[in-house]
Amino acid sequence: MDNSTTISVQGPSKIEYSLDNINQRFAVFTIFALFLAGVYMYNARDPHGLKKIPAIHRSRFVDAFQTGVYWRFLFPRLFPYAREGYYKYSKNGKPFKIWMGLFQNWVYILPPKYLARIKNQGLSELSFRSVVDTYLVPKFSSGHFDNFEIQVASKLVNGNLSDIKPLIQVRTEHILDKEIGNPQVWKRLHAHTLAMQIMKYASGRVVFGETLCENEAFLQAMERYSTKVMYYGLILRWINLGRLRDYIMYMVHWKHRRDLAIATRYVTEHIEERKRANANLSEEEKPVDCIQWAMDQPLPDEQKTPEQIAHRLLHLSAGLIGTPATVLVNLLFDTVSHKEYLPELRAEITKCVSEDGRWTESAMAKMKKFDSFIQECFRITPGIVSLTGWRLVTSETFRFDETLELPKGTLITFPTMFMQHDSDLYPEAEKFDGYRFYRMREEAKKLETASNITDTRNDWLAFGHGRQACPGRFYAIKLLKTILGELITRYDIRYAGGERERPKTLDLEPVIAPDLSVELEFRSVNARST
Repeated sequence: MDNSTTISVQGPSKIEYSLDNINQRFAVFTIFALFLAGVYMYNARDPHGLKKIPAIHRSRFVDAFQTGVYWRFLFPRLFPYAREGYYKYSKNGKPFKIWMGLFQNWVYILPPKYLARIKNQGLSELSFRSVVDTYLVPKFSSGHFDNFEIQVASKLVNGNLSDIKPLIQVRTEHILDKEIGNPQVWKRLHAHTLAMQIMKYASGRVVFGETLCENEAFLQAMERYSTKVMYYGLILRWINLGRLRDYIMYMVHWKHRRDLAIATRYVTEHIEERKRANANLSEEEKPVDCIQWAMDQPLPDEQKTPEQIAHRLLHLSAGLIGTPATVLVNLLFDTVSHKEYLPELRAEITKCVSEDGRWTESAMAKMKKFDSFIQECFRITPGIVSLTGWRLVTSETFRFDETLELPKGTLITFPTMFMQHDSDLYPEAEKFDGYRFYRMREEAKKLETASNITDTRNDWLAFGHGRQACPGRFYAIKLLKTILGELITRYDIRYAGGERERPKTLDLEPVIAPDLSVELEFRSVNARST
């Protein structure tokens, strides 16, 4: 009989993925707007006149019937249909298209042979930033996506990783001590709540600095904004509301404008205080965080007011806090579901850290099996999206080869998830093999990139491809590796309530969402010997 006790922490109530979980007023309002608009959910027009490119059609009625989930009539699955297109067309070197309600547009999914054409293309021909600005950033909630976010991720964060890594390590140790401690009996925690707490404290320190990361009122406003602003904006994008869209989006986002205003006030006050304090500091003494980098940007003062900096930082918070928290949940699920790897991974991490005395860059570089385990997790569940390499054609036309030329405004992407589950590329692809990439590296050491998760090869698209691949991937992997490594070496982890299959991910074209209702249990590894 298990005489362990369970300690619960306050977290969100159990979330079921159905319309019942959407705020009732929001759901009623959306349905009413649909009724007024008189719009059917599926629009089969071909705005670019590209009828020669085959289409994969998704019947909302059929999908709802097959799944037995009524809300699939509103949000049909993507995975089975994109997989059909991958094996029918992509594997034969041909593009196909799928209508995505998320974008209210056709999305053209290109075969891997065209990756070479997008690799070095600039924003004037094919632009990922235009995809974000056009489709992802809600117009009435936070303004547009500007170059500062790219600058921070590609130059400032990556250029300061040697200074950032010790901050992440110390903050991770502190937040784990606070949230989990050293439990001698199993302690129950809500997985997503824990992941958000860790990211707010560790990664939030890099974005907002030490002072604001201790300000609970600011953190609450920031979390509400960064975790919900895109979610609410994307929900309405499945519904073709025509000219009503802008008015409805404006009303839906009033809470996010409120949260933005609250967070902006705190950031503005902090920047004014920092300006006064910096007057007596040398460059080496200035804080290491995104606020300072934003203040020091070589831009005219009218382009970096405290309000503008606050908006930019809140955009960043979605990428540096909200997204890693979601990925961490998936990593935890894979770790618990494949805990047979833990003893060896724990031994490797402990050995590498002890050799260097602490979590140094060189120590992390030696963790080859741990690297492979994380990369296999990304292969099985590729981040938060099933398709990567997104681009919007921004030139008048773009010619891929003699058979494919796409006009301005065409939205393209590549079938990442289905490539990474292709047994022709990865033998026994449906099997989780934590040391898959370790063996690839050992068997062909000259192909050093075979086990590099941050690489952007033609057969590895977890972070996109080419010049416009995710610029924050180097930071993200170090962050996740540090946090997961600390969790593995400190704790035994299991699903609350007993053994179970890995929680299924939710298919929301093209988002991959983890089950946010799952709870985990933690116990100190030292407890087993007492």
